[in-house]
Amino acid sequence: KRVAGRYDALTTTAYTTFAGALFILPVAWFAGRGIGPAANWRAIPWESWAAMAYMAVLGSAVAYILYYWLLRYLPASQVSAFTYFLPVTAMILGIIWLGEPARPLQFAGGALVLAGVYWIESSRAADRIAQSPETPRPN
Repeated sequence: KRVAGRYDALTTTAYTTFAGALFILPVAWFAGRGIGPAANWRAIPWESWAAMAYMAVLGSAVAYILYYWLLRYLPASQVSAFTYFLPVTAMILGIIWLGEPARPLQFAGGALVLAGVYWIESSRAADRIAQSPETPRPN
C-alpha cells in the first residue's frame, strides 16, 4: 500500500515484474540448459505463442496494473480478499469456454470461498462501523 501510493500502477508493475525476473532467470537457465540451440522453436504452433502472449499481457500485466491501481483507492486487506475469487472465476470460465466438466465438489469449494470472503468482509465492515465515531442525530 505504501509503494502503490508513491508510484503509479504501471511503474509498480514494472518494478515487481523485474524483481521477480531476477529470481526466476537463474532457475529458468538451469532448467533449460538441456534444451540448448537444438530446440526447434518454429515447431511450436502459433496458438501456443498466442496463448503465452495472452497470459503475459492479460493474465499478468493488466491484472497487476489493475491490482496496484486499486491499492491506491482501497485498503490492502480489501483488495487482497478479491484474490480468493481467482480460482472460482477460473473454474467458471473453464466450464463455459473450455467445456471442462462441472463437478459438484468444485461448486462446493467455490461456494465456500465466496461464503468465506463474504464473512470476512462483512465482519470488517461491522468493525469499521463499530469503531467510527457516532454522528449526532438531529432533534
